[in-house]
Amino acid sequence: MSLELYTKRLNEIVRPTGNVKEQLLSAIKDIEAKIEHLKEIIFLSENCEISHVCHASEDLKVRMEKLFEGISKNQEHMVGLIPKVSPLHDVAYPVIEECEALTKQLRILEFAEHLSFLESGVLSARIINDKDILIESIKQYFSFLNTQLSTDPDILPSILEQPQQHKTCLDSLLYLMTDFECLLKKLNFPVIVSEVLEEGGLQTWCDDDLQLFSNDFQALSTFDISHLNILISKPLLIDVCFPMHIILAPMEKRFRYHFCGSQKTNRIDMPEWYMSQVLQWIRTNDYFVTVVDRDFISEKDNTPVSVRLQLMRGLVTLLLDKLHYDLGISAFMPVRFGYQFQMRRSNSEILSCLMDSDPGNSSSSELLENAQNFSHLIDVILQTDAKLTQLAYPNGYPKPSDVLSHPKVFSRWLLLEQCLASDRLKLVLGNFSSWSVVDETEKRPQCVDDFIALLHAVGFRSRQLSDKISRARFVQIQLNLIREFFNDIVLSARRKFENDDSNDLGQSKNKSEVSNAKTTVLGSLFSSRSRSPNASSETKKISIINQLFNCFVDGIGQKLSSRWIIVLNAIKCLHDVMLEWANDQYYVTFWEDLSTRALLQFGDPWLIDIGLCPLVTDEIVKESEQNELKNETFDELHSSNTYLGLHGGVFSQVSCDI
Repeated sequence: MSLELYTKRLNEIVRPTGNVKEQLLSAIKDIEAKIEHLKEIIFLSENCEISHVCHASEDLKVRMEKLFEGISKNQEHMVGLIPKVSPLHDVAYPVIEECEALTKQLRILEFAEHLSFLESGVLSARIINDKDILIESIKQYFSFLNTQLSTDPDILPSILEQPQQHKTCLDSLLYLMTDFECLLKKLNFPVIVSEVLEEGGLQTWCDDDLQLFSNDFQALSTFDISHLNILISKPLLIDVCFPMHIILAPMEKRFRYHFCGSQKTNRIDMPEWYMSQVLQWIRTNDYFVTVVDRDFISEKDNTPVSVRLQLMRGLVTLLLDKLHYDLGISAFMPVRFGYQFQMRRSNSEILSCLMDSDPGNSSSSELLENAQNFSHLIDVILQTDAKLTQLAYPNGYPKPSDVLSHPKVFSRWLLLEQCLASDRLKLVLGNFSSWSVVDETEKRPQCVDDFIALLHAVGFRSRQLSDKISRARFVQIQLNLIREFFNDIVLSARRKFENDDSNDLGQSKNKSEVSNAKTTVLGSLFSSRSRSPNASSETKKISIINQLFNCFVDGIGQKLSSRWIIVLNAIKCLHDVMLEWANDQYYVTFWEDLSTRALLQFGDPWLIDIGLCPLVTDEIVKESEQNELKNETFDELHSSNTYLGLHGGVFSQVSCDI
């Protein structure tokens, strides 16, 4: 019946519609038309497109031949004109060069004339002793230099050939700075030695003095340091406003005296000395700058300059320079806030802010290679970061912990962190009380609580980093520790089970009956697996749980089930904690960001290069699969460890694996 139905259906499909003769005639006409078209192409008929292309090519060839012929004639004509034009060129070319030189000289004269005009404005302001006009005149002078240099960078030598005008302007700027220094001495700010406050009282200034300070500070803050750096040989730091350079200069001098060179206070094993000194300066001067910011700094153009934030940023810059030098990242420690202006020589490049001492840095290798000093430095840096946060230091500003993200330093820190965490994990599992029950309700061992505390400690240290890639690499450390802990507790219980099992093999005859009777007892241990986001991953890893369950059943008759209950409860406790972390916004951001997700999913080449996360080749995977066939008890645990990435969210897949 089905054959007839298919036959009928095929006949309907192939049945012709309409008159067959008409269809054949139409097909013949189409074929004849195509044949005619092919003949036209072959014989290059007039109506053929290829024929049109051929004719156009021939026309182009003729035109190009005429063009080449004309070029050759013109070339011969030009060669004939060379003897006639050469004397004219010899006369005209020097005139042209002279005109260009005169034009350039005229521009330089106009430039010098305008500089003289601006200089006269500066001198007039000095004569009438008007500070506001003087500041505005100096700003116009430097702004004009910057505009000319931006328009024509080749004019820099001409700019530097006007030393007298520049000296007048810089002397006027030094006059303003000296006046501001006198005001700072009157206010006893900044306080460098805390005993000064105790001798003279907590307040040595009045509101009029603070108002004068705020006015001068805001006026001097309008100077663009990048414009000023055009003329001086040692450029100033542009991240800190100009008056703050004057305030920070004595602090930097004291800092370099105590913590640079051969002073006894300059010790690489005591970084807390200079960091606590900076924090003390911030706290000591905090009241003064807070009062100025709150009561006297006006919001001009909605861009107020915070004295407090500028002071903190400048002092943190000293910390960063010191850390860069001690860690060997930079070869010298620059002078940041010295304002003894030195004019640049003509056609000279800007000199670097060199340190007075020998650029060779011998302490860098010692600090990085000494694990004790290096780990102590990291602790102090993180503590200083936390204290700066308590002092309302902005997150967007440079922090001491930024130096830890440098590849040279971070690789050393990460390896040290992994090593110390692994050693700590061995101590946690090797302690005599590691398997003691700490909760009679959940029956979990002490080791799992200690391990979770270890994970929290590693995660807490990474949270203080501002670089997201560095944070993601710390998450990889946590993942490695989780895998290591999981394997160690299972293998530890298995080792005890195998040692005891070799003494008595006759009690395993009824293990199938006991397993059927005890199945419901362990139902609560694996109930959390229903929350797995991926059912296929559960199918792949269900044999691991079955193996754990079988080992537990094997030990019931031998009175070994208590150890396996503790192991399973420890795994369940860790599983629940990881599910909570999977919803932590800190870890969620790693999954939402595509760059960090890729590092955690597919491996980080940088970690592989430093030897922290070795690659797993296909041969290793095949070897592990062969070992699974030979040893069916726990080798799937090792095969699951060939991949240390994340799937479906931070910690989600790892929690499913265990």
